[in-house]
Amino acid sequence: MDPEKKINDKPSILLKIEIDDKSNFIRLSSIYGSYDHKSDLSIPERVIARFYCPHCDRQLVTRMECEECRAPMVSLNVINIPAVILSVVYR
Repeated sequence: MDPEKKINDKPSILLKIEIDDKSNFIRLSSIYGSYDHKSDLSIPERVIARFYCPHCDRQLVTRMECEECRAPMVSLNVINIPAVILSVVYR
């Protein structure tokens, strides 16, 4: 969580994003159900992206898939808050 860089007036979630051979950082809204985000990387629709920890560069993966489109899912765990599951397909 990044309290300095806000999205929807709330701290953003900073991740590294990789699409094909391009990578950059992405900030996600921390509001459940919000798809708002900021990134300098152009994110085409219907692409499957990979997400990484911005600190250790470890890929964030689970064995879960989206029930709608079968895209891989990402799990984010925040201390004292239940896990949040994200789909990694941009529509």
